Amino acid sequence: MTCEATHEDRRPDLQLYFINYSQKRTNLTGFETSGTGNTATHTYVHNGARLTDSGDYFCFAFVGEDADQKKTSAGIPIQVIKRENEPRVKITKARIKGQTVLTCMVYPAGSGYLTWRYDGKLIKYEKRLVSELELVTPSDGEYRCYGNLTLGGYKYFLSNAYATGKIEEHLGVIWDTQVYLYESRIPLATGY
Repeated sequence: MTCEATHEDRRPDLQLYFINYSQKRTNLTGFETSGTGNTATHTYVHNGARLTDSGDYFCFAFVGEDADQKKTSAGIPIQVIKRENEPRVKITKARIKGQTVLTCMVYPAGSGYLTWRYDGKLIKYEKRLVSELELVTPSDGEYRCYGNLTLGGYKYFLSNAYATGKIEEHLGVIWDTQVYLYESRIPLATGY
C-alpha cells in the first residue's frame, strides 16, 4: 500500500493506520519513507498477513496543527483471505445437571450472527460480535449451529458455515459432529 501527499509550502507528515472489525485503530510502523520536494510517500508492505489484519486502511497527512492542514484518505478495505487449520464452526458438548450444553464456536471471531436450529427450526439466535453461543437442551436429536460473519469489520465479505451435532442419550451420549463449510465472497457494499 502506498500513501502519497503533497503540500504547497512543505513536505507533509504521514501516518498510516487501520481499523479492524472491532473498531480498534492501529498505527502502522515499518513502512518505507521517500519523496522529493513537497511530496511525501510512505509504502507499507505486510508479509505474513493474518485474518486479523483485515480492515480499512487509511492515510493521514498533516502539516502543522491547524485543522485545515490535516487530511485523511477514504478507507481502503483490505480483506485477508486465508484458511485456518481449524474449522470455521465447531461444536463442543458438556453434561451439566442432567442436561447437555452445546457450545458453538466460530473461527475467526467476527461481526455477524450465530443460530441454533433443531429439526430445521430456529431455536436460538444471537447477533453481535460473535465467537460462541451456548444452547442447553435435555432432548435427543440433531442440532445445527450456523455461523455467519463479516471479516474485516465491515460488510464487504460474508462467510457462512455450519456444524451438525447428534445427541443420542439412550446410547450413553454419542457425539458425532460433522462440519460443513460454505463461503461466499460477495461484496455487500458497493462503490469501491
